[in-house]
Amino acid sequence: MVSLVADFSCLCTQDDEAKTRPPKRGAEKEDEFQLIEVCKEEGERLKLVEVNDFDRMNMVKGVDAEKTICEEDCKRVSAALPPRFKRSSWEEVYNSARNGFSPKVFFKTVEKVKESILVVRDSADNIFGAFTTDGYKKTDSFYGSGETFLFNICRETNQLHSYLSAGENNSYIHVASSGAIYFGGPVDSSPTVNALYIAPNLQGGTTAACPTFANPPLVTHTPKDKDTFSFEIRSISVFSLSVFDTIEYKEYISVKTVS
Repeated sequence: MVSLVADFSCLCTQDDEAKTRPPKRGAEKEDEFQLIEVCKEEGERLKLVEVNDFDRMNMVKGVDAEKTICEEDCKRVSAALPPRFKRSSWEEVYNSARNGFSPKVFFKTVEKVKESILVVRDSADNIFGAFTTDGYKKTDSFYGSGETFLFNICRETNQLHSYLSAGENNSYIHVASSGAIYFGGPVDSSPTVNALYIAPNLQGGTTAACPTFANPPLVTHTPKDKDTFSFEIRSISVFSLSVFDTIEYKEYISVKTVS
């Protein structure tokens, strides 16, 4: 398993502790902060490890040789995340190249994951997916929060398009007993359309314009009917996100004023 790990520099001493306490947020600009990692060793006090490069703390851990998404595209998706997740690290907990196209393995691997990003690379090398804060649990109905969104990346421009909740309904995500995964659903009695559907075998799906996210079809190269497009999945991954907080309450990430 390969991890992209930040390059740490000097350790702060106890005398520097006052300097490293997080400043009050508000008037300061984001570029006036640096991230620091808190390393806890048994029998020792906390040591503050300074990280020089903010981007490198948005780590992508465990990415295999068969990447569903590259690091640059990870950064594009990260920029679209809700503010409280923008400084999260990513850990690839499921990858079809590593784990196989097995629904049983998929749901076993992601059963305890909540905040996550699902990424699909199709047979035409299109990249698209979804962010959810509520994991993948088999239920009888849709669930999820308004933070759920879909995205795709335009290969011509390398631009990411994100599709947030349009406030039309709460049909964010549904995992059927069969293992099929649905994002987005109809309004009232309108025909059933899903923004993104992943088949139970994880090897294909469909996409369509959907009122939940006010999105166009995420890919358009293979029409299934006049409103829906199908795709074959080349690889699929799920990344769990770690939400970081301040030094006083977490053992991982905080901020300090740049001296």
